[in-house]
Amino acid sequence: MSVCNPCTYTKPIAKCLSNLVIGTIPQINTAVKVYVVNRTLDRTIEYSTTSAADGKVTIPVTPQRFSEDHSYEIRITTSDAIGINEAQDITIGEEIADCVQLRFETILKNDNTPATFINQTLATL
Repeated sequence: MSVCNPCTYTKPIAKCLSNLVIGTIPQINTAVKVYVVNRTLDRTIEYSTTSAADGKVTIPVTPQRFSEDHSYEIRITTSDAIGINEAQDITIGEEIADCVQLRFETILKNDNTPATFINQTLATL
């Protein structure tokens, strides 16, 4: 977490993946909305999902939606929240914040072709 920006910062995420495990929220087995805000273009993608029995929140990701040269911010609300500003605390490792900053990158295999991941979990810096 930063004094200037209260979001948790994460290590870069692979651009080619199927599911992104964001972190844990206090609510278990709860319908939630995940907002992925492209800070570069000021566009928001909204996902509806359910937190797991341990509070983990996972969203399906399609590689075409995210760019390497853009900054993104994630917030999670319960599905009945009025809007993005009623964000829940997200725990990633030892860090807790109501928003997460991340960037995507292309990860190449030894033959210089993009590596594809099924699941990737956010990790803090």
